[in-house]
Amino acid sequence: MADLIRSAKSENDWSKVEPTAYNIQIVERSLLQAFFNTEQMHLLPVELGDFRTTDNRDDAADDDTYRLLRHLDIAHSPKAGQEAATNVFAQKLLETVRGYSAGRRILMILHVLSLFICGSAHSTVTQTDVCIIQDTSDIILLVQEDKQLDGGICAGDRSISA
Repeated sequence: MADLIRSAKSENDWSKVEPTAYNIQIVERSLLQAFFNTEQMHLLPVELGDFRTTDNRDDAADDDTYRLLRHLDIAHSPKAGQEAATNVFAQKLLETVRGYSAGRRILMILHVLSLFICGSAHSTVTQTDVCIIQDTSDIILLVQEDKQLDGGICAGDRSISA
């Protein structure tokens, strides 16, 4: 059994027991701790002031705030045909905050990435949900939606591990 050859797989091909077979352990951490190494969130950028303080989108001070809140509402409860709503909201939010799409940076949804795997004759492709690309095609930020299945079972563990 020790000579069993394991090959790379798509996240959809992983079962619940395979992380154990690959000796992968999932350690639960808060998002703030995992990505920013802190448990306290910094203040939101000034560009999001109205977005942060407006509870009802109909009370928005301007059209940009209304649209961002509308995108948030759709992303929170997408209907059939609105599966990309979370990606669109993330893109609009990043476009709103100064600096993320400044200069020669562009925001992409469903950007295809080629993954070259050692020992494999072919490459595998994957897609980002949202990413920011420099003019040289360097990805400087990647957003991956936490896709939870009905009942709260998260497929994200396999996605991040794969």
